[in-house]
Amino acid sequence: MADGESRIPRAEVEEIGRVVMAELDKLVPGCVSTIVGGYRRGKPESNDVDIVFTHPDAEAVKNLCKRFVRSLYEKGKGKIYSAFEREH
Repeated sequence: MADGESRIPRAEVEEIGRVVMAELDKLVPGCVSTIVGGYRRGKPESNDVDIVFTHPDAEAVKNLCKRFVRSLYEKGKGKIYSAFEREH
């Protein structure tokens, strides 16, 4: 972990998951998600939040990640967008 990075407690990971899903539901209702990574493995803290999401309708998920990130960016959540862009 780089200097200055903080750990995220499980309760906060869960809250981030709820916020992400609420935002996603506004964009495409009916999505389902699972928090994975260290959270799923039971770690008490994480350095990031990994969430897998999908939708029962295959057409609804077409470009969903890109649309979702763009939506977050437009709402002023640029840090999330920047992290995504670095990885993809």
